[in-house]
Amino acid sequence: MTQTASIRNVTLAGHAGSGKTTLTDCVLYKCGLTNRFGSVDAKTSLSDYSDEEKEHGYSISSSLFHLDRNDRRIHWIDTPGYPDLVGEMLGGLDAAETALITVSATQGVGLNTRKAFEKAGELGLARWLVVTKMDADDVSFEDTLEKIRSTFGNRCIPLLFPIGSGESFEGVVDTIPGYVRFWSRCHEG
Repeated sequence: MTQTASIRNVTLAGHAGSGKTTLTDCVLYKCGLTNRFGSVDAKTSLSDYSDEEKEHGYSISSSLFHLDRNDRRIHWIDTPGYPDLVGEMLGGLDAAETALITVSATQGVGLNTRKAFEKAGELGLARWLVVTKMDADDVSFEDTLEKIRSTFGNRCIPLLFPIGSGESFEGVVDTIPGYVRFWSRCHEG
């Protein structure tokens, strides 16, 4: 049985299409919690599991998973990103102590990205911004970081830097070796 002190609640929030569900499927697969990599486009996502979500190609309700890593149980809440479904995101943030807020390198900072960041700050949550879609064409980490800083301030400091972008995207460099050990393990191979 997991002791309460070792439980961490993490909510994944951000604007629609910013890669929250794809990131969830990736983490579940890379951490060995499933034997297949789910896909929103292929309608095989573990997070978008309802027929309605598969039909529309986006999350309608929050999904909850748990990961056991380094003597910790992590409750992972993947929330919808469309403004019409903001209540699901806000409820997920109310249940967490950490917010992972996705920012798509293709779209930049969206409305629900700002809402998630502001609400997480009001709740006193730890906030991590996660830049997604670095494997897309014509994206720039530097441009995305500038958009993040112009929206949220210069206190936004990268802990991971992408290696390449577009077709040449190879992974990330951890600026504090071992600090983001969980993510490094999830993204191996």
